[in-house]
Amino acid sequence: MNRDEIESKELEALYREKCDKLNSRLSVWSLLITVFGAFSYAGVQTGIAGYVIVFYPLLAGCVARYAGSSERVLDRIKRRIYQIEEKSGYEGYEHNNAHISQNGSGTHIKALRDFVILTDVIALIAIATRLIIDHMVLLAVLAIALETVALVVTCIWMHDKPAHLAPQKGVVIGQLRERREEAQV
Repeated sequence: MNRDEIESKELEALYREKCDKLNSRLSVWSLLITVFGAFSYAGVQTGIAGYVIVFYPLLAGCVARYAGSSERVLDRIKRRIYQIEEKSGYEGYEHNNAHISQNGSGTHIKALRDFVILTDVIALIAIATRLIIDHMVLLAVLAIALETVALVVTCIWMHDKPAHLAPQKGVVIGQLRERREEAQV
């Protein structure tokens, strides 16, 4: 196999993986909506069962961490596709997309982040209200503090950067390896 065939096969694999990552976004949305619905239902229950809503921001944060990680992998895939396009002189989708939007990889991660923040705030208000009504002000303050930390960490996990910028360390090492191989030829 020559270098062009290997690069062609790599590009095919990258496009397949990109498609898989894009399709998995729907599962994340479905999970978050289902979890929020279940916790909302539990939160309106009387008695101790209603306090379970305090765990929603923590669980949503875990899903946000997964989604953020998945988006970063998708960005690495897009970055590699962009590099292959640059190398070949082909102005494909990733090349064109890089010149259109400098704000990030898209609105998906921003919309997901907004949904998680909004639902976290709703859960935070619900649990604080419930605790204050039940005359547990100290617990309300503690819950607000812990949930705020979870909210801030969730925002950090879902930070968005343009896919074509800031290559990862592994990509730079790969480029150096390619240059070394070219120099040997």
